[in-house]
Amino acid sequence: MMGGWATTEREAVAHFPAEGHRCKAMASIRSAGNRSTERRLRALLALSGCRGWTVRPPNIQGRPDFAFRREKFAIFADGCFWHSCPKCRIRLPAWREYWHPKLLGNKRRDARVTAALRREGWLVLRIWEHDIMRSPQKVMRRVLSSVSRRRRTAVGRSLASVSSATGEPTLPASEASHGNQQEDTVRRTG
Repeated sequence: MMGGWATTEREAVAHFPAEGHRCKAMASIRSAGNRSTERRLRALLALSGCRGWTVRPPNIQGRPDFAFRREKFAIFADGCFWHSCPKCRIRLPAWREYWHPKLLGNKRRDARVTAALRREGWLVLRIWEHDIMRSPQKVMRRVLSSVSRRRRTAVGRSLASVSSATGEPTLPASEASHGNQQEDTVRRTG
């Protein structure tokens, strides 16, 4: 071993903690997120003027990277390596016997979380790291379009739930002055 660094695989394995210790050490590490990808998406959201989102809310299943609670819209910024991007096909590093099950477990957890959130009425958007880095405008169009669609749907649900004595949906007082024009817009775009 030269200068504290292993020069052969045998030396590396000899200096790597035993299996039980390694698992314990790795399990104790808590994710702080894919910082560069999440920061980039956060900056894009802020620059777009989009409001109403929170970062990594603890009480939403799967802790999405960004959540629009009112709209029930969750965004996950998935790192290409950690979530096994099929487009990037990143090669596994050494210790394949450790990494393959780990990354497969990440993919399975992603699928479970997405399915659970959808069952609860959430719209889930998973964005790959490479998309955020290479096509930020396209990503923001998808995000803003989804938020807009969810907001229109939320308005439609709130209008339908409020009814007059005749049973007809009514508009809130602030929107009543717009008359049928508002209703037509919701119907056409929804």
